[in-house]
Amino acid sequence: MKTKAVNLTTLGELTKKYDEKKKVQLNDEFHLYIYPEFAPSKIAEVLKELNTDYFNGDKKGLKIDEIAMTDWLYFLIIKKFTNLKIPNNLKSKMSAYINLIDSGLMGQIMMSFPEESIQKVLDHIKSVEDAVDQLIDSELDNKTEQVIKALEEL
Repeated sequence: MKTKAVNLTTLGELTKKYDEKKKVQLNDEFHLYIYPEFAPSKIAEVLKELNTDYFNGDKKGLKIDEIAMTDWLYFLIIKKFTNLKIPNNLKSKMSAYINLIDSGLMGQIMMSFPEESIQKVLDHIKSVEDAVDQLIDSELDNKTEQVIKALEEL
């Protein structure tokens, strides 16, 4: 079997699918464009933004913690993977979120994404959770060993 060497051109070809848009008809009046394939780098950006929004919103008194984290995650997926021009400012994002919810279109937009793409986001979250759990477990193991060692020295 003959294989090709990977180079920057090949990498560009492999990632083209992440730039492809698809028109989604929401109803008789409105449509939008989605990016059905989620690039891993963009998924990481969504999760970072989720974390930052909850941390900063609490500090700024914007009551973002009153919004279910899953709903905000879906909103950020829509922000990152559609052609909607949702602002980056947290206060403006919260206003856009409310408008999206009140329009009744949020669920419909989320349903337009391929299930596999949404699953990629959930898998990424799970892998982060697993890594944190392992880190905590190893920290606990280290602390336990230190305690045992200290007790033996008594």
